[in-house]
Amino acid sequence: MKIGFIGLGSMSTAILKGLKNSGKFQMTNVYASARDYNKLVDTCHDLGINPCHSNQECIDAVDVIFLGVKPEDLGSLDINLYNKAIVSMAAKTSFSRLLELFGDRPIIRIMPNLNAAINAGTTAYALHDVNKDLEGHLKDLLDLLGNTWLLDESQFSGFIALAGSAPALIYRFIDALASSVADEGIDKDTALDIVSKTFIGSAQYLSSSNEDPQVLINRVASKGGTTQEGLNVLDSYDFETIIKDSAQAIIDKDKKG
Repeated sequence: MKIGFIGLGSMSTAILKGLKNSGKFQMTNVYASARDYNKLVDTCHDLGINPCHSNQECIDAVDVIFLGVKPEDLGSLDINLYNKAIVSMAAKTSFSRLLELFGDRPIIRIMPNLNAAINAGTTAYALHDVNKDLEGHLKDLLDLLGNTWLLDESQFSGFIALAGSAPALIYRFIDALASSVADEGIDKDTALDIVSKTFIGSAQYLSSSNEDPQVLINRVASKGGTTQEGLNVLDSYDFETIIKDSAQAIIDKDKKG
């Protein structure tokens, strides 16, 4: 199956890096177009894919088209998709909007995240008028990027809060925690390495243990100990409410468009 990418922004590039890193996808079957052709050529060379001079040239060369432009730019695409399937990674853009823009056709909505670049992504997908054969091909492709979930479109906003946008929240936490020990003589790079590896290990432990997070919290934090002192500060700022409000803001923004 030949696939095309219209737009090579951060998410498209992350997907393509993941496909290349997997060693299980033929990158010469990928075509791409973008506004800046010279920059496109350099990126395509690094990824081992084919640059196209125009969006239409890209469409004409492939079986399935990935739309990698910003949601607000979808309506300005001057393209003939024929009867080809499209894959949209645009937030705030429902099936009904995509059908309005591009007509009735097989459509797959996906919501990946940047971790796809290192084959540790979490990706959701939803289907409109997609046959089993095409779904199988796309599922196989997405599985090369990490973990994949088939969801109803109605669940996409929640997934964006959990996975699509969540890396930015996690990076914010990691950066803040690493910066907090500057007065203790630990340089920022070392602190970031320590926190990142602790985050990875904690996530792996939670995933493999099948235990409730609160059980693990209690296992780390003893009464009157150092950990409990830190948790007390989070409680004083109503940490859970802050996180829930942040997630709800992401969900509301996606639903409003």
